[in-house]
Amino acid sequence: MKEELKRTLDQFQSRHGLKKRMAFIRSELKRLHQNPQSEDRMRAFILAVSALNSHLREDCLDESEVKQLLDLAASLLTLEGIKPRTSRLSYLHWELHYIRSQLDNKAGRHLSALWDYETGLHLAKIQSNQRKAFDLLTQGRSLMGLGLLDAALECLDEAESLAEHIEYRSHIKISKIRCLRFMHQYNSAEALCAASEEEFSERPRMRLELRWERACLVTMQSGKINELVNLCRRDQSHYQGGYVLELFYWIYAHRDESLRSQQSKLSTLARKKSLQLSRYGIFYRLAVELEKAWDPDVSYTIKIQQLKRVIDQYTQVFDLDKKALILLALVRWLQFSQNKRLAYVVFAEYESLSLRASGGQCSDLLCLASDLKSKLRSNYS
Repeated sequence: MKEELKRTLDQFQSRHGLKKRMAFIRSELKRLHQNPQSEDRMRAFILAVSALNSHLREDCLDESEVKQLLDLAASLLTLEGIKPRTSRLSYLHWELHYIRSQLDNKAGRHLSALWDYETGLHLAKIQSNQRKAFDLLTQGRSLMGLGLLDAALECLDEAESLAEHIEYRSHIKISKIRCLRFMHQYNSAEALCAASEEEFSERPRMRLELRWERACLVTMQSGKINELVNLCRRDQSHYQGGYVLELFYWIYAHRDESLRSQQSKLSTLARKKSLQLSRYGIFYRLAVELEKAWDPDVSYTIKIQQLKRVIDQYTQVFDLDKKALILLALVRWLQFSQNKRLAYVVFAEYESLSLRASGGQCSDLLCLASDLKSKLRSNYS
């Protein structure tokens, strides 16, 4: 039933779009609620989970709907008598907790996300190596988001030893490369990149990720972002929303102010349908606020009020390096604006994040802030 219903929904969306898909799901849930037979309850559970997964990808539900769907799905499992751990369908409890954990990650609550995920593992029967590999990959990514890189790498190593499918192995290797990059283990990261080339040869998406990681490695070792800029030119392979948006932050976090004048405005890029910048949610919205702050026609009062949103919301961004990029870009603007106290405090937050990630070994995660440390401290003192 699950695969058949998923195909039906996907075909419906391809013909009518996401909004119509969500309207169809709401209509079906309402109809099934009026006829609560066992088979209908399972169909309703699948529809509720599908709607929540769509929300994770597309941010298409409000908070009250998310809560209602989570409560509905949990109550349906109870009504069906699907018991945690003992039922052959206990993995559905895991599926629901997995969604909860991803919603927490989306909101920046990484510790809560990991807690929910571990709860789901306890409630379900996890049998196959493939499922265990997926679980370890998810845990590894959550630990990376928390800055616990040694523990993350252990999870990813174990996941790689269990993964049988090339899809999982590819994602695990990219995550390991990122983890090693954050730990400044550049030789190990580059060796894994080289070893992954052949495996990724027939996987275009993974080849893009691999090439981006290599460019990030070069940037962190050299302090120059030329390779990232070249990859994201209009006629190049990485002229895609996620990469273009990340490049924006690398440019605004960099000491070379001339780079900003060479960057296309986000308002211009947002009009390009192929990039779909708005789908990147909070990462895109915070970039818009940072770009506005450099507009000479906007008053400082308005800028400083708008940028408070960045401080309030940057922890909602999942990836460790993206959080670091946001903080460092904010420091650059505060330094330019002569707000020495806030620049010092936000830079201390960046250093704290870096030290946590490196186990106290390094206070500059991105290797872009060597010019700031002594300058900010002397200004503040």
